[in-house]
Amino acid sequence: MGSDPVEGGGVARAISLIQKSSIFNEASVDYYSLLNTSKLQQLIFLLKNLKYRKFIIHSFFSPFSIFLLALPLPCEVLLMPHGELREGALNVNGVFKNKIIRVLTFLLKIYFFKKIFVIASGHEEISFVSKICKVEKASVLPDVIPNIGELEVGCNFDSLLGVSIILNARMVENKGISKFLSTLELHILNGKMNCDLIHEIFIFYLEESEAELQKVLSLVARLNGIADLKVNMISGYGNQEIRDYLRNVPNKIGFISSRFESFSYALIESLFYEYKPIVWFENSLTDELIELGMCRKMQYGDFDLFTQFVQLSGLSDISSVEKFISSKNLTTNMAYRDFVFETLRLESKK
Repeated sequence: MGSDPVEGGGVARAISLIQKSSIFNEASVDYYSLLNTSKLQQLIFLLKNLKYRKFIIHSFFSPFSIFLLALPLPCEVLLMPHGELREGALNVNGVFKNKIIRVLTFLLKIYFFKKIFVIASGHEEISFVSKICKVEKASVLPDVIPNIGELEVGCNFDSLLGVSIILNARMVENKGISKFLSTLELHILNGKMNCDLIHEIFIFYLEESEAELQKVLSLVARLNGIADLKVNMISGYGNQEIRDYLRNVPNKIGFISSRFESFSYALIESLFYEYKPIVWFENSLTDELIELGMCRKMQYGDFDLFTQFVQLSGLSDISSVEKFISSKNLTTNMAYRDFVFETLRLESKK
């Protein structure tokens, strides 16, 4: 995945934040990114680095991870799947994944010399890994939270304008950008949506699926035609570039249109917008934010409650958001550090 969110999306953001955090400050740790390397190159890299006996991997299905788990190498592995092993994610390219799972299930049952540890965002992934191999120890932890200074975009509320809807995702079908636009189009055509409620739409995306991109572009053209609704398409921006771009945009509201997410940095970032974010998915993070009154949820593909959510107590309480982020940042970093040092018994820096 690498650690550059511009190339790797949310998982790369998580890896980047772990590297920048205080989790490994006292440990001797080497970081390697195998982004854009072939299967053969990843195998060669593993075989050339057999001096390592402790690994932290961020993908179950990357070639390096598969080689590491499949080869008879005595080692300790801390797996952080970042939602990759949830049911919805497993259904994507499911035939390939099922083959890998069957092979690893067989091999890891006889590799008694491998010790597997897991940090996951939910019990679903831990349960899944436990069916494949013996899990020495596991913990349910959210992804590492950025500092407040990496999230603030400034308040720019204008009561005379509608909301500016912000979507930020990889351009793949399960992130739901085309689903969001087609649902919005349908509500406009059926007279269920007052277009005056929307000032503009901003779509920040990482190019991945050409088919999804073409579908989105077609929908954007149709929306421009039926409602004169301005939709801005911005590709390849990093987190700081997005924040800088949005500073002068009024009445921002984050809309996370994914079918499923293990976490969601887009959701965390949109907590600092003028309006409370709206999501189409559910996980432990959304459950907590909804309970705190910081987020709103609609069923996947639904838009009926959008007007109500915006007009009734839709404004964010930034002071409460800052307290939530500060607390999460501190407790999550400490929990990661405690788990990693306890399980892998990392050597201290000399």
